[in-house]
Amino acid sequence: SGGGVGNLFYHHDHPPCRAGPAHRRLDRGYCQSGTGKPTARPADAALGRLKAIIFYIAALSVLALDQLSKLFFTTSFKLGQSIALIPGIFHFTYIQNSGAAFSILRGQNSYLAIIAMVVMVAVFSIHYFSSKKNWLVDLSLGLILGGSAGNLVDRLWHGAVVDFLDFRIWPVFNLADSMINIGVLLLIISFFKKER
Repeated sequence: SGGGVGNLFYHHDHPPCRAGPAHRRLDRGYCQSGTGKPTARPADAALGRLKAIIFYIAALSVLALDQLSKLFFTTSFKLGQSIALIPGIFHFTYIQNSGAAFSILRGQNSYLAIIAMVVMVAVFSIHYFSSKKNWLVDLSLGLILGGSAGNLVDRLWHGAVVDFLDFRIWPVFNLADSMINIGVLLLIISFFKKER
């Protein structure tokens, strides 16, 4: 319809645009740049920056904490060494896993490194191109990106992933694994919140 473009970008709280040589008015007072692209409202631009900050802080924080924790265990523990914090329940056990979760695909480090790179590109693309994000989605994507990057660094540097969290009844894992799983869980929660 004739007002379709205007309705798409119209918001009651948005002030009228100032007409100028580089802009022309859209229906209901919205500005459009000379390039043909609608100019973003200040609130939308601020929200976009906040989402980007959440995404990058989450990713970089996870990567830093993951690598610092692994540095501690690789320099302070011998490979295979285990210290019981709660005997029979929770130990620190330093191992290196050349496979994926639960030690599947053991020895396929190069193949798994490529998969990690693909996952990271996909996560970054979803963050960058999606226009239907909210802060929870950005947080979850940041956690997944940071965790994937942490394990990728291990595969490139050590030739295997460094694991040290040992609950005895579960395969040994690390902080990066934990953050990836938490990120996936938050994505699922955000999906169901959106559906409601």
